[in-house]
Amino acid sequence: EEEEEEEVEDVLNGMKCQAPIQESWGAVNYHNAMVVCREGEDEPEGDDDVIRVRVLFTHPTYNAMKPCPYFMDGRCRFDQDGCRFSHGRVVELSQLQPFQEPDFSLAHIGGSCLARHSSDGLWHKAVISSIENLYDSFTVHFTALNSTEQLQPDAVLPIGYRITTSCEDGIRNRERAREGRAGACRASEDSDPARGQVPGRVC
Repeated sequence: EEEEEEEVEDVLNGMKCQAPIQESWGAVNYHNAMVVCREGEDEPEGDDDVIRVRVLFTHPTYNAMKPCPYFMDGRCRFDQDGCRFSHGRVVELSQLQPFQEPDFSLAHIGGSCLARHSSDGLWHKAVISSIENLYDSFTVHFTALNSTEQLQPDAVLPIGYRITTSCEDGIRNRERAREGRAGACRASEDSDPARGQVPGRVC
């Protein structure tokens, strides 16, 4: 049984996942994370056989999600309530979801992404300005921070699927509008043949 517990530990520790976090406004969102350790092993066994783990978020968007640089070394002077950074979140193992790997095929110039800013190490929404050598590096503009940085792929998380859907909708709408204008032009020409003979007419 002890060996089995150790095997479970080996599997869990360092496992990448998505974990839930309740935002200040009440919504529960899932973010990329990594399991640090199993929690509650020293507690006496009871009816509650739920496995709980401590996770650290890998793409923190604000300080309370950002891993405390001193916590893992045991050198933080504060507890979780007193530290402005994260000592990890304890969640049930069953709540974890698959890790969202970056899909760089979704990245395109003008597309949205989450990117890690050098000033604070937090991930902010940004717009991709350029892509170098098949995703070797990205230039992104942080709209809210009004700054531009060149970043390596590990500092960029494309969210192009949302933009792609929006673009496809926009393209369809433009095509419908273009077809509508073309139909109106044809109808006008049919009703007035002379207008259809004007050189250089563009609908």
